[in-house]
Amino acid sequence: MDITFASTPHRTVHVSATVPAVQIPKARRSIASQVGRRGLGKRLTIREHVIGDTAVVFAIYRKF
Repeated sequence: MDITFASTPHRTVHVSATVPAVQIPKARRSIASQVGRRGLGKRLTIREHVIGDTAVVFAIYRKF
């Protein structure tokens, strides 16, 4: 699972992961774990987009 972090100029961080659709819960847990290790703030939103057998899990977190 490849989790990407992208900072924005609006003091937020966009986090995304592309996984098989059956692994969405695992991806959500992995994202939360990585965010905790990096010390980011409160989650603002999380979304899941399923396209065929693949899903994109996308979250936005506050940056301290």
